[in-house]
Amino acid sequence: MRVLLWMIDGDTIPGGHRVQLEQTARFLCELGVEAEVSYQGEMPVENFDIVHSFGLPPQRLRRCRQARVPVVVSPIYWARSYTEGEDRTHTTKVEAARSLMGRMRYGASLWRETVRGRASYACEEKNKRLTYCRITYEMSDLLLPNSQLEAQIIIADLGVTTPCHVVPNAVDAARFTLPDGEIKRPYALFAGRLEPHKNQLGLIRAWNGDLPLLKIVGQAHPHHPAYYAKCQKEARAKNIEILPGVLHDELPTLYQGAKIHVLPSWYETTGLVSLEAALCGCNIVTTDRGFSREYFQDLAWYCDPAQPETIRLAVKKAWQAPFQAPLRERILDSYTWRHTARATLKGYQMVL
Repeated sequence: MRVLLWMIDGDTIPGGHRVQLEQTARFLCELGVEAEVSYQGEMPVENFDIVHSFGLPPQRLRRCRQARVPVVVSPIYWARSYTEGEDRTHTTKVEAARSLMGRMRYGASLWRETVRGRASYACEEKNKRLTYCRITYEMSDLLLPNSQLEAQIIIADLGVTTPCHVVPNAVDAARFTLPDGEIKRPYALFAGRLEPHKNQLGLIRAWNGDLPLLKIVGQAHPHHPAYYAKCQKEARAKNIEILPGVLHDELPTLYQGAKIHVLPSWYETTGLVSLEAALCGCNIVTTDRGFSREYFQDLAWYCDPAQPETIRLAVKKAWQAPFQAPLRERILDSYTWRHTARATLKGYQMVL
């Protein structure tokens, strides 16, 4: 089987999306799949049995359809209108209520823009992404969401009819390990790009003098230099450090020195850094917006990114608690890249 894992310009901005693509390809090769990664704008799709899309635009998907090459899509989908990510999605009534609430919030946001005289622009911007996602997902043969919650949201939010096959996000268990012996863990850590949706600014504002040292490690997102500057300006407390980004291979040492890892994003499909940190011995504080709860269940501490007091409370509880070893075992049992590769290969076989 020859597969093209394709993400145009995905190598220009490092992050979880790129790690997911490259690690999936790497472990697919271990299963005997000839997996080729491309970040180019054009590729000879006719030379492959399947194209695995990571954010390809409709024009590229149309090219695949015309060449009669099946397409599977890793959506990495999030919706601004659905942010609770709670495990309340098991019944038809609950799904309908959640869909209704999402549309009500969406309508309220448009009403606010109308009051500000920006209704036309707001409608165009808000609907553009939903329409784009609906088109690309409907053009594919199979969707590979990272969780059952994500699959349910895609169906509820977009009404897409393309079948879904859940493929978990994962971590490299050989690279992210516990340290040798007992070591001091004197700080809390945030690792990731500095950009608005990761909410470092909210984390900085929530931090105060009675919390431990916080190290924020990451490079500025190239599209958000002003946000990075604002974070630096507001990180004046002595117990906050903003450090430059490091290579992915250097992250284990940082995780192994931290007692907790904090990710108070406005949304997360999972948060690869949380998985990595947990394998290295960190307690996990993560957002309650998105789908992280499906992975971490009650083995992490959750915070509302809009409520600084919930960030502080979650941090204090995680800092005082012993390491949640069952979470590490859960990740090793279900969320390594070998699990991802096997689930991905099953999806390919379903399509073929």
